Amino acid sequence: MVPGNLRRIAVSGARGRIGSALCERLSDLPAVVEGYSTQPGLKNLLDTSSLADPWVIRKIDILIHAGWSTMPLSAEQRPSGVWFDDLPLLAGILDAIRSLPINERPFLVFLSSASVYGRNEDGCDERMTSPNPESWYAFGKLSAERMINEFIRRFDLKCVILRLSNVYGFSNGESVQGIVPRLLQAAIRGGEVEIWGDGRTAKDYLHINDAVSGILKVIESGSVGVYNLSYGRSLLLADLISYVEEVVGKPIRRKYNQACEWDVSQTLIKNEHFSDVFGWKPCVTMHEGIMKCKSELDL
Repeated sequence: MVPGNLRRIAVSGARGRIGSALCERLSDLPAVVEGYSTQPGLKNLLDTSSLADPWVIRKIDILIHAGWSTMPLSAEQRPSGVWFDDLPLLAGILDAIRSLPINERPFLVFLSSASVYGRNEDGCDERMTSPNPESWYAFGKLSAERMINEFIRRFDLKCVILRLSNVYGFSNGESVQGIVPRLLQAAIRGGEVEIWGDGRTAKDYLHINDAVSGILKVIESGSVGVYNLSYGRSLLLADLISYVEEVVGKPIRRKYNQACEWDVSQTLIKNEHFSDVFGWKPCVTMHEGIMKCKSELDL
C-alpha cells in the first residue's frame, strides 16, 4: 500500500547506468520509486512494456524515461533497434498518457542526448541551435523528441526533454563502458586502449552525480521545455588521457584507429539556460570525477 501523501516516481531503463543511479538517489526522497526494465524480475524491477498501459500510467506521478536499447556504437551496428524497440515503446507510453484525464497524467521527463546537435564548435544553445544529427543514435533520439513534441502540441502533455552530454562516473560493475573507465583500466592494468582519431576530439563530460542532481532539480520544479544538461566546457581527448595518467601515475598505451564518421568530434554544449531555470551548476570537476571513478572501479 502506497501512502497517499507520497509521490510515485517511475524510472524506465532502471538496469542501465543512468537509470540505476537515478533509482539509488531517488530512494532518499520521500517518494515511492519504481524501476522498470525490459528484463524485469531482477532487483524487483517491473516490465517496461507495462508503461504503455493507462492503468499503470495513471498511478504514476513522475515518469523518468531513461530506457533506450542502443548506445552510439550499437546503433550504428543495428539502426533498426530504435524503430523496432525504442520508438514503438515511447509511442505506447505517450498514447497511454494522453488517454488519461489531465489531472491523472504523469509528468514525463525524457532523457535525450546532446548528440542531436551534431558537430558544432560555436556552442549549442537549445533555444537557438538547430539539431543536425550525424549518427543513428542521435537521429533516433531526435525522432523521439519530435514524437513527444507532437503529442505535447496535440494533447497538452506535461513534459521536459533533457539533452544530456557525455555522462561518466558510473560504478556499475557489470561491464566497463565509456572512455573514462576504459582509460583508467588501461592505465592501472597496463593494457592498451583504442583511440578513434588523433586524440583531438573535444567533448563535454558530465559526471553522473551532476547529471542526477540536475534531473532531481527538474522533477522538483516541474518546469517543461527542452534543455541541455551538460558540464558546459569541452575537453580534448588528449587532455582527458593526461588527466587519467596524472591520477593513476602511469602512462596509457594507445592504439590509434581511423575516426568514425558518425562520431561527433567537436562540440560545445551550453548549459546556461538550464542553470538559469533550475538554479543548478555542475560541481564535479574532471579531475575529481576521475578520482571518484578510480576509487569505485573494482580493478
